[in-house]
Amino acid sequence: MTIAAGYWPTAIEFMYSGRPKTRRNDEDNHVENIPGISSTHLEDLQIVFHENNPKGMEEILNCFSMVSKAQYLLVNSFYELEAQTFDSLKATFRFPVYPIGPTNRYLEPKLDQHSSFTTTTTIDYLKWLDSQPAGSVLYVSFGSFFELSSTQMDEFAVALCSSGVRFLWVARGEASRLKETCGGDKGLVVPWCDQLRVLCHTSVGGFWSHSGWNSVQETIYAGIPMLGFPLFLDQVPNSRKIEEDWKIGWRVKRAEIGSEILVATDDILQHIQRFMDLESCEGKETRKRARELKNMCNQATAKGGSFDSHLDAFVSDFLKSNINH
Repeated sequence: MTIAAGYWPTAIEFMYSGRPKTRRNDEDNHVENIPGISSTHLEDLQIVFHENNPKGMEEILNCFSMVSKAQYLLVNSFYELEAQTFDSLKATFRFPVYPIGPTNRYLEPKLDQHSSFTTTTTIDYLKWLDSQPAGSVLYVSFGSFFELSSTQMDEFAVALCSSGVRFLWVARGEASRLKETCGGDKGLVVPWCDQLRVLCHTSVGGFWSHSGWNSVQETIYAGIPMLGFPLFLDQVPNSRKIEEDWKIGWRVKRAEIGSEILVATDDILQHIQRFMDLESCEGKETRKRARELKNMCNQATAKGGSFDSHLDAFVSDFLKSNINH
């Protein structure tokens, strides 16, 4: 698992200062005293660090406390994407901080259907994507680390089927069950797919995701917008960056409904239809911004770009350090 640079300042704040302070008379409980990141909501930070789960929070902070023993911090990101955060980290830590991403550049999608990695399932969903109009498909996947409740998955299924939007949904263990209620000409439910290959397909016009860092980077690499559904850890600040800083999408917020925290069908339906409206001014602007970030990513990873310079600096520093010792 990799995390964004923006997660580090928040972790440092919790380790050394405790619960972040909010502004006076601030009904929204904005937090502004965390170096390297813009104003955020206290509610988001409570989700980030499982404030209702002290044991989980303790384990996370124990991991970050080991940083003091490090010689280097390597972050799977590129400087131009999180410049403010990287500048703050370099000023905070006594050791060098190197942005050496995105590493997904080494996992470029292989488009040869005769590859040894190609399966019948792969050919099926790729053929289906080939038959869809450009930019019309919403790709849906919430990662493999955290399982959503069947209740929430059912709410998603009803919304997707009612939206009129074409979709490819990776539902993992729930795929067989959801196929029965959520299939049809406009939708395809699968247990697995080659995500980067799908995101780079011309028929895919958006990604509804948990906003995990690998998924965020692949989305930027592909140049498409993202609809975030963050669950915990860095997914929350990632989704905030997507909506407020980079402006390449927006976030679906959860609410307490009965004994569960979930999003109801009507709310999901509105988000999906708004997100996949390619003709709206909002939709066009979001996709324009996504293409701009893709170009920024390409420049960073091109020969002589910031990726090369930071990786060369790390290797040089590492070799020099070993010679001295």
